[in-house]
Amino acid sequence: MFGFHLSQRNNNDVKEFSLLHQETSHLPHGIPELFPNLTKYCAFKTNLKHIQSSDFSGFQSLTIIGLSENELVNIPADTF
Repeated sequence: MFGFHLSQRNNNDVKEFSLLHQETSHLPHGIPELFPNLTKYCAFKTNLKHIQSSDFSGFQSLTIIGLSENELVNIPADTF
């Protein structure tokens, strides 16, 4: 995972995080700690198969989750 910030910006300024066309069966761990002010978190066409309620815990401002075009098998009842 890599990215670049605009001048005078840091991880606290990041509002959106997207995974596109990545091969992964699970969402990466540690995203809320890395980007504490995310409002949008998306994983499109990643072959994602599993999500856990803990994948979205720790986000204080998250309002949009996009998980389209994946291979999700199960979504635990307490995820959202």
